[in-house]
Amino acid sequence: MARRTKEEARETRERLLEAAFEIMSEKPFSSVSMSEIAKRVGLSKGATYWHFKNKTDILLNVIESVCMQSSYEMLGGIREGGSVNDVREYFKAKISGANRSKRIQMISRLMNRKNEWPDEVRKKLPDMFIEFAKSESEMVKGSLQKLREEGRIMTGISVDDLSVLITAIFHGLFIFQVLQLYDMDFSKYTDFVFDAFENAVKER
Repeated sequence: MARRTKEEARETRERLLEAAFEIMSEKPFSSVSMSEIAKRVGLSKGATYWHFKNKTDILLNVIESVCMQSSYEMLGGIREGGSVNDVREYFKAKISGANRSKRIQMISRLMNRKNEWPDEVRKKLPDMFIEFAKSESEMVKGSLQKLREEGRIMTGISVDDLSVLITAIFHGLFIFQVLQLYDMDFSKYTDFVFDAFENAVKER
């Protein structure tokens, strides 16, 4: 029975976070209320306070548990050390999903409201994104290290630097796609960019 109660509490918490995620991506943070979040999932305001201290606490958990987790799920098993082709397909899927994924668009809308958030939340954002960027970079580094071991990357090129560079370029393309800064599908050029990298760094 205790296990079931704990499971129910976890499920309720997840439902509240999902509701808060939806609401906070739709309207200004100042106009969101604990009552509105509770009502979205059919709970009382008191039940919401049992799981979260206040609205700021919910926002922090939305970013950590919903947004960041969605990003880490995209990495999947590639973080364990995939091939260069796995990395290529990962970035292609990430960029192509930027305009097609409802969830990514919700995350984008939420992040576009960050100037409305309390200082304590905004101050934590850089560290969260740095942590994820490092995870992506490590994924890329693992695949490049395999190429180095196979003698397919010039010895004079730093695998660490190259992994950061590749991550930065594709992250930039992803942001361009999310914000629709240009009327084009950047995912179509993933292979072109990867081919250019491979040709530039291969051992002669």
